[in-house]
Amino acid sequence: MPHRLAEVHQVGFPLDDPYVEQVWSCFTGPSATLMLRRMPVLWSHDQPATVQLSEFGRSLGLLRPTITYRSVDRLARFGLARWLPSGDLAVATRVAPLSARQLERVPSWTRQAHDQLLGAHLDRLAARPTATDHDLTWINARLDQLEHRHATPHRGLSR
Repeated sequence: MPHRLAEVHQVGFPLDDPYVEQVWSCFTGPSATLMLRRMPVLWSHDQPATVQLSEFGRSLGLLRPTITYRSVDRLARFGLARWLPSGDLAVATRVAPLSARQLERVPSWTRQAHDQLLGAHLDRLAARPTATDHDLTWINARLDQLEHRHATPHRGLSR
């Protein structure tokens, strides 16, 4: 499913982008992150895939169904998937950058990865020939936030 926010649908990160693994995994955990990253492989020509959740979990090495369901629940908790009344699972095709509130809760190296990956992603989007004025306004606002954040230095790793 497209992300519920139009801005994320237009300029969010695809599920197979390194941002999902390097940044979102702080919240989703390893098995739910792996689920997200595998989803685009299941979709062909933007058509939904029909797979049994237990089989999908086993294909990822999640041998216990409880781990599979817990991982799906994590995706739903963070708005990356939702259960439909039909019992099907709808998964967003893109993820949003972490919010400022979420970034306060992650380690400094994750914030640094966020800044680097988001900046590169926005640069690519701004350079594409189909960028609209709305896209560019949103991208410029995010870049301004990044510049402001860099005004306060992050603590580096120490021994």
